[in-house]
Amino acid sequence: MEQEKEKNEETAENKLTWRDVIVFLEAQRTDAFDYQRLEDENRTLKRDMEQLQQTVTKLQLEKESLQKELAVIQKDYKMLIGIMERARKMVILEEDEHARKVKFQMEKNIVLEKVEK
Repeated sequence: MEQEKEKNEETAENKLTWRDVIVFLEAQRTDAFDYQRLEDENRTLKRDMEQLQQTVTKLQLEKESLQKELAVIQKDYKMLIGIMERARKMVILEEDEHARKVKFQMEKNIVLEKVEK
């Protein structure tokens, strides 16, 4: 008799009630909804990440192109400044040379005349 009592107690402890099953299934359904939502969010984030990576790649190529263009412009600018500097020096030398050759003579009626050397 004592064995039957222990057996009944064990089965009572091991028995699941309908309420336990319902609670378990509701938890599983909630978990499934959460899982689906997380999967959808994950897909969206992956798609966004791919778009951003494409944008980054495009911008890197554009940056490299602009850097090359800038280097060419800077080189041309330095060359132009050098040409302008040489031209300025040549003009100054020509003016100095011309100024040494030219003399002015003032007549009595206050007219300046250029006199070449």
